[in-house]
Amino acid sequence: LEASDLGTVERKNNFFTDYRLQDYLRQHGNGATAVSTSEFTGTCYNRGHQVPSKDRTDTEENNEKTFITANIIPQTAFLNQIIWDTLEEHSRRLVRNGKKLFIIAGPAYDEDFGKIGPRKDIPVPSKNFKV
Repeated sequence: LEASDLGTVERKNNFFTDYRLQDYLRQHGNGATAVSTSEFTGTCYNRGHQVPSKDRTDTEENNEKTFITANIIPQTAFLNQIIWDTLEEHSRRLVRNGKKLFIIAGPAYDEDFGKIGPRKDIPVPSKNFKV
């Protein structure tokens, strides 16, 4: 994350399926499908960004790309809206003060926290990390 990634573009909030992944799975996935945004409906989980929308406000195109489902995992509202938001705001403050950050984020599945979606095929992470 660097200063040139941050701008004034408003959040697009237009989640979309990763159609390239869907095409690949159609050919090689033995019936597997890419996650669609509706698969989070009716669950207690937020669609949690790995690369947050606020980290890509330099152009509309870059902001829109953060809403691809390949960038989304199930997160509790508390993690997504409180803990992660605080960490991500801190990261952006560092960048605005001249730092360049290399951020690695992802889920961990070392415990079974169940699965969501109509086919119950989206695993819920037991932990999340951001380094």
